[in-house]
Amino acid sequence: KMATLSIPLISLFCLEVAFEPCPNNTAPVFPSIGEFVNRTERFIVNAEDVRDGHPFKGLNDPNPHSGIHIYFHNQIYNATSINDVSAFPAIYAFADMVISNVDPWWVSDKNGKVMYKIDAQFATPNGGCDDGHWNGVRASYSIEPFLHESDPRLANNSGVFEQYIYVKKNDLVRKGDMIARMYLPSHDVANQTVVSSHIHFDFNWDGVKRAPDVFSQEVVDSFFEASNNASSDWHWNSSGAVARGRCIGTSLAGNQTLYENSDVACAPYTNGGGSLQASINCSAACVVNNHNNNNNNN
Repeated sequence: KMATLSIPLISLFCLEVAFEPCPNNTAPVFPSIGEFVNRTERFIVNAEDVRDGHPFKGLNDPNPHSGIHIYFHNQIYNATSINDVSAFPAIYAFADMVISNVDPWWVSDKNGKVMYKIDAQFATPNGGCDDGHWNGVRASYSIEPFLHESDPRLANNSGVFEQYIYVKKNDLVRKGDMIARMYLPSHDVANQTVVSSHIHFDFNWDGVKRAPDVFSQEVVDSFFEASNNASSDWHWNSSGAVARGRCIGTSLAGNQTLYENSDVACAPYTNGGGSLQASINCSAACVVNNHNNNNNNN
């Protein structure tokens, strides 16, 4: 069972911070986005589950796409029932967060594919209370088995994915908590068709989708290697990520970044590609650690 907002203390990145209720008691006091320059080692899935993927492709990319994609080894689950939930890959909270929305059945108006979605707030621009309207920095998990709503495996049951979601709105979750599982339908073996089941993951701040640039370089390396070793590594090559480096976001416009207001070729910043800017109300501990990280990158 997930914690409630009455839990007094949660471990954040830079230091132990009281995650206290705001005066209106509708949300806790959130950390500043600047606290996250120290990075997290917890990716949203386990590396061994990743078959392929691509980074967040910014507005300066020839083929922009406002989210990272993570693809899975569907063929492993060809004989697994949709109701055998615990057999499927886990999805995790990358940080302490509050669940702001859960949708167990969302149908795309473009292709009729069904997905289930979880949104969670984990920071505000300058720290402090949210105004109760979830206007801070939010993470969006769009979990997309990539089946049409009429697929017989879904049995015309709009509640079939509720069992895959382990959180509800207003739950407070800790970094590393399992918040959902990824249903993976079987491949079409007869036609040698790979089902493109994936997670689309992005951040939203002030109505703008932004690259989820909170992961350590080690985490990004693991994601890159799992994706780039796949036979269909066009996902990375198409955005130039191989040429630019191992990135969670490429060709970003200034308003698609978390820490800077200028265009960024590759995030996280590596090999002189830019310095981490703790410019948004970062605590003293963050500033010290950030300075050390910058020195180590030189």
